Amino acid sequence: GDSFAAVTYQNSQVSKTQFERIMGYIESGKADGATIHVGGNRIGSEGYSIQPTIFTKCQPDMKIVCEEIFGPVACVLKFQTIDRASKHGLAASVFTKDIDRGFRVAHALEAGAMWVRLRSLFPINTSRALLMLATSLQESPPPRLSMAKPSVR
Repeated sequence: GDSFAAVTYQNSQVSKTQFERIMGYIESGKADGATIHVGGNRIGSEGYSIQPTIFTKCQPDMKIVCEEIFGPVACVLKFQTIDRASKHGLAASVFTKDIDRGFRVAHALEAGAMWVRLRSLFPINTSRALLMLATSLQESPPPRLSMAKPSVR
């Protein structure tokens, strides 16, 4: 979208090199067995815009989880114990019914920004915002993820 428009949350990538790097990470995620929940494609046929992409069924050792992508890609990890969670990232959100568990998990993770039962309250254009789902089999499944279509000009 237009960089100066108030409704624009994400712009295109800065270069063809960065565009191709991000698309390579998306392909790597698919090849490693992660599921694209939303996005994963180029926007339009010109320029370097990529749909905001959310991967589910991620594992802590996947390249898309372990490396900083610096593009519109987020990984969702569901785990039973903290030792199965990715322990680092630029930003993380912990979602659980048990607020005490949420804070224990948040304290065990290393991230530049951390939220418990919230998502970012301000736009952060970091690509690798890890959405950590601290749920157990007894809890209901997490809410369905949805993403509004970005404004593209």
